[in-house]
Amino acid sequence: MQPIDLEALRREAFSSPQRESYTPIQSGGDHRVGVGARVKQKEAQYFIEVIVTLCRGGKPSLSDVDEKLTILRALETRGYALTCEDDGSISCEIQLPGSSVDAEVERLTEAANRGEGGLS
Repeated sequence: MQPIDLEALRREAFSSPQRESYTPIQSGGDHRVGVGARVKQKEAQYFIEVIVTLCRGGKPSLSDVDEKLTILRALETRGYALTCEDDGSISCEIQLPGSSVDAEVERLTEAANRGEGGLS
């Protein structure tokens, strides 16, 4: 995994009309992981967002939904705030100091690779 260019995210957030920037890190069939920066009170705050899609049309697989619930519980335990989105996905977000972003992305990637409530 390459280090995330937090300085570029910060600069982009300051120049953006929305005062936010975002870069995708990982994407799979039912999930997306990205890192972003938001300007609040003249300072950049960094966040990691994990979006988990519970179901896409057709008949749901309860074992898939159960696996996704395990992921959501693990993220919530780690301090992520969970929010339901209009498309049926769940957005999981955590704000972190810049010094912790790479380590958290690495933890997510390792958990996914081990299949331990990570993102497979």
